[in-house]
Amino acid sequence: ADSVPDIGGWILFASGVMALVASIIEWRVVKKMKAGMAVLVMLSLFLLNACNHGPKPLQMGKDLCEHCKMTLTDSRFGAEIITQKGKVFIFDDVVCLKAYKQNNFKDPGDIKEIVFVFFLKSEALKSPMGSNIAAFETIQEIEKVSADFTGESLLWTDIDK
Repeated sequence: ADSVPDIGGWILFASGVMALVASIIEWRVVKKMKAGMAVLVMLSLFLLNACNHGPKPLQMGKDLCEHCKMTLTDSRFGAEIITQKGKVFIFDDVVCLKAYKQNNFKDPGDIKEIVFVFFLKSEALKSPMGSNIAAFETIQEIEKVSADFTGESLLWTDIDK
């Protein structure tokens, strides 16, 4: 007795082989397309990120001070330098910002802006680097905190002497 596939068996076998070949071809096409899509997505994210030339939010417990490399722990003492090219340097204290600025920016034109707002200096404030100077978004916040911490209000020009 012989047991060989008849025409229906050969058709089933051929369709299985064709399905396998089609799957391999599709997998290769999709693999190439996924790599191309990944490159396209990464390029898009890079270009979108490159367009942001403003200050970035400080991430307490994650960001490191550019000068002393300490982790930022208190947003009242943080500051940023933004260069003309859009690079953002983060600092945990205005003393670090001042030292970094003096050591790394010989040409003041390289700095687009320095970001912090109003300052209060008080011996009762204990900043990371001992400047005891805290930044506040509004003058009203300084007035509110001044009730607990006696000190003097400062501007950046008072600090950057």
